[in-house]
Amino acid sequence: MQHSAQIITRIVGAWLLALVMPCAAQSGTGEKEREIRMLKRELSKTKAQYTVLARDLAASKKREAELRKSVNDLRLRFAALGDNLLNGGEEATLEAVKNAEVLDKRNRATEKAALELMANMREYLRTAVVADPDARVRLESSIRELDAALGLRQKPRPQMPQGSLQHAKVISIDAESGMLVINAGEEQSVRRGMTFSIMRGNRKLAEAIVAETRKDFSGVLPTELETPEDQIRTGDIASVNTVQR
Repeated sequence: MQHSAQIITRIVGAWLLALVMPCAAQSGTGEKEREIRMLKRELSKTKAQYTVLARDLAASKKREAELRKSVNDLRLRFAALGDNLLNGGEEATLEAVKNAEVLDKRNRATEKAALELMANMREYLRTAVVADPDARVRLESSIRELDAALGLRQKPRPQMPQGSLQHAKVISIDAESGMLVINAGEEQSVRRGMTFSIMRGNRKLAEAIVAETRKDFSGVLPTELETPEDQIRTGDIASVNTVQR
């Protein structure tokens, strides 16, 4: 009887063990599946964050490039107006305006006095008896020269030959800023930011960019010299680059 009970106990134990093992296996498999799903969710979040960061970085770099270009454009425009505007700021600008006003008042006063002097001298020569005819000739010549000098303000500006995009001439060079003035402007379709090659014959001297434009002339700034020893001179030719930067 005792032997039979032992056999029954063993059979029941084996049966219970058979029931427990699949449950344990199923529990372990379920845990792994949960971990895999969790890892997949974390991976998806990480990918989404990476995409956002990459987009923000690209936008930030684009904005930085735009700001850098704007700063460079402003520096070129200020440089075209004179180096002092960059170094001295608003105070330098106001000082320049004040100096210009003082000079203008002085010139007007000088012009008024000279005109009165000429009128008085002509009246004097008309009525005076001059013993030395050569002195009278020299005096009249001086009056005519002064008259011509004062008349420059009323004379129209001399017409300079106009250039073109392909063949514009350097007509002056600003010693302080290095800006080149060329005889082609808005009427010849010159626009701010255009790049030109400065040539002498068939030899390229420099690259230059347009900083300021007016109706019939423009200011360009050299950006790259082919040979630093070979300086640009008046009379050199500026030709627009067919491929703009």
